[in-house]
Parts: sequence; structure tokens; C-alpha cells
Amino acid sequence: MAIGYFNNRRVGGLGKVRRPHRGGGAGLTLGLAWLLLVGSVPAVRADEPRASSASNSRTSEGPLTFVRGGILLPEKMPAEPILVESSKTLRFDQELRPTRLTRTLEMAECAWQPQRRYTLTSPRKPGSATPQLVYSGFAPQSPTQMPLWQIPLEDVRDAAAGGTWPDCCLQFSPDGRYLAIGSFAGWLRIVDCSSGELLWSQRLAEGMVKRVAWAPEGKRLYAGEQSPDGRLLAFDVSEVGPGKLAVELAWSVRLAEQLESSRPPAHDRFGIYTLPAVYDLAVVDPQRVFVAGTHRWSVDGQPQSRSLLACYDRAGQRLWQFPRDRPTAESWGFTFFAVDAKGTRVVALAAPGDASSSARNRAPARLVQLDGRTGELVGECSLAPLEPHFERVESWDSISLSAAGDRAVVGLNDGRALLFQLTTAGPQLLREIPLATPELVGQTPIVAAASYARFHGDILCLQTQNTHIPFGNSQAANRPPIAHRGANTLTVCDADGNPQWLYRGPFSLSGSWADSPGRGDPRWLVVACREEPGAREPGNFGLLVFDLRGQGSGLERLVYYYATEGPAMFSADISRDGRYIAVAETPTPTPDGRELYGTYQVHILH
Repeated sequence: MAIGYFNNRRVGGLGKVRRPHRGGGAGLTLGLAWLLLVGSVPAVRADEPRASSASNSRTSEGPLTFVRGGILLPEKMPAEPILVESSKTLRFDQELRPTRLTRTLEMAECAWQPQRRYTLTSPRKPGSATPQLVYSGFAPQSPTQMPLWQIPLEDVRDAAAGGTWPDCCLQFSPDGRYLAIGSFAGWLRIVDCSSGELLWSQRLAEGMVKRVAWAPEGKRLYAGEQSPDGRLLAFDVSEVGPGKLAVELAWSVRLAEQLESSRPPAHDRFGIYTLPAVYDLAVVDPQRVFVAGTHRWSVDGQPQSRSLLACYDRAGQRLWQFPRDRPTAESWGFTFFAVDAKGTRVVALAAPGDASSSARNRAPARLVQLDGRTGELVGECSLAPLEPHFERVESWDSISLSAAGDRAVVGLNDGRALLFQLTTAGPQLLREIPLATPELVGQTPIVAAASYARFHGDILCLQTQNTHIPFGNSQAANRPPIAHRGANTLTVCDADGNPQWLYRGPFSLSGSWADSPGRGDPRWLVVACREEPGAREPGNFGLLVFDLRGQGSGLERLVYYYATEGPAMFSADISRDGRYIAVAETPTPTPDGRELYGTYQVHILH
């Protein structure tokens, strides 16, 4: 079942969407921004009745609805309407392009300007008695939010109440028609974006679906498990009728044959995360899929670790594996990787994986560059720990390649981002970007990790997380005395790592996604967020949407804040054409631990 939205009013009647905090300080700024976003022009749904005049020559049909990237077309408007901006006529064969969002909603793509008057009229033939339809209004400062659908997932309240944040992964198909969703209880779902209908679902794993990825042609969907088997599965997807899909399993491989299997201790609420998993997954052409497999568990209290990188062809045959011999923690420790658009270069951070060895803990990590066609090691660059506050190099979901595949960025838990040039001899360090490296407050060091570093085309987006005391410090369990000045900041740079603009609001940030039009110039940037630690009014979660082609500071480029009841975490996506945004919401305990914020569900919005 899917439930429709319009302008944050739920059509299905399941309750009210949370509004942003409107208190003092940062909350007041957010509240004023909200008034600008939704208070300027009232939204009118296309199928709602409108006031009509008695004139036979024209019919007034109410105000226009200005949305992200265009103007909503009324359902009654006939073909080839005319849009006038002040005194300038915009025609559909030139400045405008109609884009369908749902089966009943269509918008005219245009770069409307705030505070200008727009009038949308239907063409009228001379002598016709047919009333002319007219819609008009002044454009607001920011677009009206347009939530479309809410997709309920399975019941995970017990896991959430126990302190687990249930994972969810999702990805739009290349043409933006479908959304694939992998969830905590092992379900794989495919949703129709234009109707919100669930087209197909199947429970796959005795564990969770950790990753999903569509092949470029949109006819093959891959899913990776975190389960005792740690399987990679390939599904053939075909349309067999309106609103109907045929989904068949093409093949599966069991990574546990290389990574080994395990069973978590009974009643361990975090035990699922100790199972072998497809931690990262990418498809760059119809013929090849790349995976990072990782398994971390304990045997008689001793930590064990296995990891590998591998490439499979469309038939499920392994083309290569790195390392070639049986994966062991003593040599390599992979979690995430990046691959270029042609599949010729693969980079990954190899960190020592056996935590039982203090000697290996102090060993440097390595950024390795592989030949994506053969799996051969091209070269590597050693990364030393940032002493004296760190004894090892660590990173979380923070490795990415530029559009041309010639540069790599890595974000580290010590607050640094490192930019590399990829050469025929391996990666060469270009520059170190200190985003939130350790600072002393009295005798106490504070730091903020640099996670979720991403290239979107040639735009480099860097993020820092919450302030903490380095884990090796004797005071690591205490609260930081103050917030690090570089914490919870979005820094948008050019391909050379030069900052172009920054955003810092009343939020913690976790992950970014951008559209990818054919010209490779992304416009919309989506960032998951939640309130910072110690917020006056906890429970603010959701998404920030930025216009990358806008002007000014990060706050000026902020299109809107979309609020969710529960944390948005790091599970979101935006379709390549920018039409749809999806975000996974997961429940979490309230500060007193008596109730839960939110529901396990996916929101689809424009």
C-alpha cells in the first residue's frame, strides 16, 4: 500500500508530518526559512475544486504551485498552454518542458524567479465559446515541498527499542521509473515511482539486504546480503504489462565461501552486524558488477576479520578477486571502494583488520589502486596515523572518484580529507584538507570525523560529523567540552579541493546524493540530517535539499528542509533526472526511552 502526500498534507490520513523546530537561536532561523518555503503561495492540488468566474470568456482557476525546478500544471489545463513571466511569454517548445511526476501530476520544467508574477493560460481559438483557463501567482522565495508517496516497510520496533538503528538501502532505476528498497528483515521491494504502488517484493535473507544496485540499462537488479551466507544476487526485471513486473533470480554467489560464516551470540541485538556482508556494491556497465565483502566476528573472545574485493560478469562468473589467495585480516581490510564510470580503475582503503594485534593497529593504512579489468594491483599509497591523537587510520563510507576517474578522495575519522591523483603507477597524494582535525581545549583534544566524502561529477562534497574526543584518549568516554568549530559542516569544493561554499545549520549530517543529467552537471544535492547532540528540542530529522547551480552561501542555496518523524540516517537517493527523491525513515527511542520516534518507511518526494 502507498499513501499519497501533497504539500505535507497526507492524503491517507496517518497523522501529521513533523515541522521543523521554531524556537530560538538556530531554530528561529529554521522557522523563518520554513515560513519562506511554504508560506508565500498556498498550494492547490490539481484535483481540488477552484473558484470560477461567471464570465464565458475566461475562468479563474486559482494560484499556481511553484515546485522544485518548475511549476505544477493543473490537471484541467489542455495541451500546449502558455506561460507568461511578467511580460515575457515562455513556450513549451522552447523554454519549457513538461515532466510527469505521477499519473495525475505534471509540471512544466522552468527556472522560475522569486517574486515575479506568472500566468498560465490555455490557448483559445478565435470565436470559440470554450472558457479560457487562467492560473496566476507570484513565485515564492523557495519552492513548495511536494511529498508524493509513503512506502511502509516491516515492523522493526523491537530492534529499534533495543538500540539498533535498522538499516535500509535504496536506489532509483536509471530511468527513474522504479525504486528498489532493501530492508532490515531481508526484504527486497520494487516500487513504481509514478503511483507509489508496490510492484514486487520477496524476502531473501536470514539477515538484512545490505546493498542494492541497478545495472545501467535498468533490466538487471543486484542485491547484497548481510547474512550467514553473505550472498550477492542478480535479478532480471522486465515489464509484462501496465503496473506489472516480472522479476526472476538469474544467479547468486555465496561470499561466505571466501569470508567464512558465523552465528552471532543469542540475544545479541547487534549480532546481525557480525555476519558476512556485501558492504559495497557498484555496477558500471551491463557486463560487470563490483563488490566489497567483509566479515568481522569473534571466536572464543578473539576478533576475526576477512574481506575481499571482487568483480563478476553478467552470468555470475567471478572475473577476479583481490587478494587472489584466501582473504585474511593480516594482509587487507576492505569495507568500501570506488570505481570509475568505465570500470577501469578501482580504489579502496586497506586498513589493518585484526584488532587483537597492537602492532598491526599501529600499522599504516594503504590506499590501493586496482586495474578494474583484471584486479591487478596498480599501486598503493601509505597513510600514516595522525599522531599523537590517533594510532591508526580509519574511514567510514568515505571514498569516491571524480567524473573522469582520475582523482580519488578519502575522508578519515581524524578529521582529514585526502585528495589523490590516480596515475599508471598508483595513487599520488595531491593535498590534505584539514576539515575538523584535533584541537586542544585545555588538555582535552576534540575532533570530528570526515565521513561520506563524495564526488558528484566534478563537484566534491565533504562532510564532518559530531564532535568527540579521540577514542584512544583516556577521556574518550566523556562529553566534549565544546563543539569543534569544523564539526557538522558541509563543504562543497571544486575538483581540486578548493572550497566554493559551506553550510552549517542546527543539524548533524550523514551522506549526500546528487542527480546526474546527461551533461554531467548535477543540480540538486540531497543531504540526510538530524539534530545535533544536546539540541533544545530533540527529534528533528529529515533531508536538506540544495541547488548546486544557485548563488551565494550554503544557506542561500538551501531549497528546503524536509522533515521526517524518525531519523533519515544515511539511506537516501535522487533519480538521475532529478524528478524524485527517496529517503528511508527508521524508528528510534525518544530521549526518555519510553517511546519511539518515527516509523520504518520510505518517503518518495519531488
